[in-house]
Amino acid sequence: MSYKLVSIILLTWNPKRFLNDCFESIVSQSYLPLELIVVDNGSTDGSADTLRPLLDSVSSNKNIIWKLELLPANIGFARGMNRGIAHASGDYILALNQDVVMNPDYISRLVNEIEIGGNRPKGSVAGKILNWRIDINNKDKTIDSAGHEIFTDRIVQARGKNEPAGDYDKSCEVFGVSASAALYNRKALSDVSIGSEIFDRDFFSYLEDVDLDYRLLFKGYESRYVPDAQAKHAGGGSGGRKSFPIRFKAHTNRYLVWLKNEEMSGLIRDFFPIALQELYQFIRTFITSPLLLLSWFVFPSKAVRAINKGRIIYADGKEYGRLKEFIRGGRIARKLKST
Repeated sequence: MSYKLVSIILLTWNPKRFLNDCFESIVSQSYLPLELIVVDNGSTDGSADTLRPLLDSVSSNKNIIWKLELLPANIGFARGMNRGIAHASGDYILALNQDVVMNPDYISRLVNEIEIGGNRPKGSVAGKILNWRIDINNKDKTIDSAGHEIFTDRIVQARGKNEPAGDYDKSCEVFGVSASAALYNRKALSDVSIGSEIFDRDFFSYLEDVDLDYRLLFKGYESRYVPDAQAKHAGGGSGGRKSFPIRFKAHTNRYLVWLKNEEMSGLIRDFFPIALQELYQFIRTFITSPLLLLSWFVFPSKAVRAINKGRIIYADGKEYGRLKEFIRGGRIARKLKST
């Protein structure tokens, strides 16, 4: 029996503290054949010098094909991941964060799931991703992500975030999956993209996987959650989430998602929860990080591009009605109750 090639796209940026654990988990995978493509996003911690020896070790241990691209500067998650995918030869693409450690059967279980037939073709699958506190070895007691869930206010968040690791033990269809450790069907990616732009380069970092969730859903693909496939994720180790320049570039990303993928009828239907969330977000930003509001000056050009990209992607129509199957209400009420 021949198995389809899985291309692992590992995007790195100052990854020194995570590299050994991440590479060991790649070598430990029971699934073959694998191709490993590493794109270093202009690391400044000296880790780029250690990548070739690590890749040589991976190749000698498991006969894994590898490719390496060293970029001179950080071009963001979306563009960096697109560079890696452009080099890939696999039928399946595994997007992998540098701060993720996979169980040995992680890829095997995802491939098994994506190849099972169903009513719709499967565009993406991901497993149960557990929180990993690398500094205290917390034995993976809580969930980082069990897929993505979407609410009436159009906030998309990790399903099961910080809940007990034993929960969410049933396989199911989900709105989408986190690109920290997600397996994508290469054919599906081609179907929802414009040329080589799989992840939208205007997003730089954050919510680019949510944009892809929308596109796969509306073009008729399923995203699946596989609880038996498990990995652990340190979180925040792949992009400097707290740095102001990245927060500035990402501040308006959720509006790009809407302009590109949403329909006015849906936004009007859920106007009140959306308006309440946006008012809360504006007040919070104005009080805590008012300089982020300057990002609106560069938003118009991105907005025009987002609208045009949506027109191209959905030129032959979209299954917008499927969104109702996944939208959940009461997010704000639950958030207030938990505080």
